Amino acid sequence: MDYLCGSKIIVTTRSLKVTFVTSSIHPYELKGLPFEDCLTFFTKWAFNNEDERQNPNLIRIGKEIVQKCKGVPLAVRTLGSLLFLKTDESYWMSIRDSEIQMLEQSENDILPVLKLSYNHLPSHLQQCLAFLSLYKKDEIYYSDQVIYLWMANGLLEHPKQKQDWKEVGDQYLNELMSRCLI
Repeated sequence: MDYLCGSKIIVTTRSLKVTFVTSSIHPYELKGLPFEDCLTFFTKWAFNNEDERQNPNLIRIGKEIVQKCKGVPLAVRTLGSLLFLKTDESYWMSIRDSEIQMLEQSENDILPVLKLSYNHLPSHLQQCLAFLSLYKKDEIYYSDQVIYLWMANGLLEHPKQKQDWKEVGDQYLNELMSRCLI
């Protein structure tokens, strides 16, 4: 049992109450990402490579959105991916002005961010995500199996030219992963 000597266990939590039960030392509280790092992360998700230079007004609005995210990477990524390839300034301003209020509900609650991402899913992806709730928590499932079940239940849109059902299912899974929902 010498290999256990000096071992450490790291507990991560959003609640400081947990640290009082599990820790014998003072907890290390992580802070949010610095603004510049958040802005870089946001532009990576919101723009296609160098497109941000062509849209200075969107960058200005994006900076305001990032500021409201308070350094939370999940919020930055979620909002950046919602705005990906969208160039309508009024849409960006509506996200900035209305959607972010949901993020301010609770500092330690990630559900508003995930709900924001879910609310912007097309209905067919909402159905596919809801179908995944039939799996047990932390159960391992294989993408091919999920796609076949979606197909069997009529949840996939009809494939476009030169595309098969599996490719449609893969596209759905990738979209759900890019939004941090699975």
